[in-house]
Amino acid sequence: MSKNGEVKTARKIIFTTGGNGSTSCRVSLPKSWIDEMNISKEDNVKISFIDNKIIIEKN
Repeated sequence: MSKNGEVKTARKIIFTTGGNGSTSCRVSLPKSWIDEMNISKEDNVKISFIDNKIIIEKN
């Protein structure tokens, strides 16, 4: 972790194509990040796309 609290990691994006031809994308997140955000299976998250960045917040 850097002195400003920023943590970076490289991940591959998984592309899947459904039966109707639509494409979905997924990125796996480190479990330690989810734990630190106190996100459980029952929680929802808010996902924003701002200034070419994806932001994930606990709802």
